[in-house]
Amino acid sequence: MPSEISQAAARVRVGRLAADQHGVFHLDQALGLGMSRDAVYRSCRKGEWRRLLHKVFATAAARWQWPMVACLWGGSGSATSHRCAGELWELDGVPSGFVEITRIGTSLMSNSKVIVHRASSSVPSQRVD
Repeated sequence: MPSEISQAAARVRVGRLAADQHGVFHLDQALGLGMSRDAVYRSCRKGEWRRLLHKVFATAAARWQWPMVACLWGGSGSATSHRCAGELWELDGVPSGFVEITRIGTSLMSNSKVIVHRASSSVPSQRVD
């Protein structure tokens, strides 16, 4: 069982990572930084962090948080796309409020918060690897 001190240090590392990712992180990232699964879920029960989607958590609210949440949830080969990408690039005439990603390879079901599109091959873009 990880010590309280090692969990505190891991929590700081997760906080730094989340700060670079619009206040969000994936459970696998936290585990990789030394946090235990129990410590992550305990922080949620205490109200310190929030679970936004399956295995994706928030340490704080941020403006562009949901596109990052969607990409972390979508996993490797995911990128913001369609209206969501247009909004991020502040294109004129693009409606706001849509969270859309395109995922390379295997399909992933859309849910009530994220619209998922599928592509058969990669195109030059910024994507989560």
